[in-house]
Amino acid sequence: MPKTKIGQVVWGVCLDHGKETSIAGLNNASKARSPIRSILWLIIFAIFMGLTLRQVVLVIIDFYDYPVLTNIDLAHRSEVPFPAVTVCNLNRYVKNYRRVTMIIDVKFQGSLR
Repeated sequence: MPKTKIGQVVWGVCLDHGKETSIAGLNNASKARSPIRSILWLIIFAIFMGLTLRQVVLVIIDFYDYPVLTNIDLAHRSEVPFPAVTVCNLNRYVKNYRRVTMIIDVKFQGSLR
């Protein structure tokens, strides 16, 4: 069994993962034909990853910069006004049923009641 260095194994796994990933910068860096292009893609990827992390940190800092103010007032009332209720039935079956019963009622001249 040939002896390999751990660094070579890790580099091979990273290279295989880079060729299969959907992250554009890493994918392009691992598929580059020359080492200069690969390094250029890694530099571009690192710059934009740094900018993304900077924005995430700024958003988190901005989130924690504002204090949380919560006031809860509990009021127990013996009577509560009833809210307005609107019933809107858009069921076509009920409309058809009503029309059919009216037709039957007309045909039988009200003898069904």
